[in-house]
Amino acid sequence: MRQNILSSPITQIIASSTSVVFVLFVLGTFLYVPSYKSDTDTVDNVSNENNNNQPSELITANHLISESFDNFHQGKYNETITTLNTVIDQYGAKISQSRLAVAYALRGDTKAEIGDHAGALKDLQQAAVLKPMDKLIWGDLAGRYGKLGFKTKAIESFEKAISLDPNNLIEPKNEELKRDELEFK
Repeated sequence: MRQNILSSPITQIIASSTSVVFVLFVLGTFLYVPSYKSDTDTVDNVSNENNNNQPSELITANHLISESFDNFHQGKYNETITTLNTVIDQYGAKISQSRLAVAYALRGDTKAEIGDHAGALKDLQQAAVLKPMDKLIWGDLAGRYGKLGFKTKAIESFEKAISLDPNNLIEPKNEELKRDELEFK
């Protein structure tokens, strides 16, 4: 039997908070710092040896995604978006759904960094469609919904993230931050 998501203990705590949008935004922000690069098989695990067996388009797409991560971490948000637009538009039909989801998710996070939360939400929704079992995408999606004031959608996305990895979703320091934030309200 499917459990009503509003009946879970974490949802009750969050829903009772007067600043649910802020809490979900904070949780979404701390749950997800673009770490798809290390958590997926999309970019770093492509060695030079394997590159010889891949079509040049896949090698180029992987390189562009890797470059996008570097640009993001250096605060080069416009370059990140431009590079990811190339990946999505020119290589999207040629790369795996997992790789394409990474591109959409990173572009969404980059848009959020420059204040385009509606654009970020759209990209993260697409990433979730392409890679529905990715806890990081769902956690970040919760933060975007929360930032835009969509309380129910934020809670649903947060619950989905937790359901995908109930034991490992939140690092210990983020668990402590979450507890402190909820107790403060």
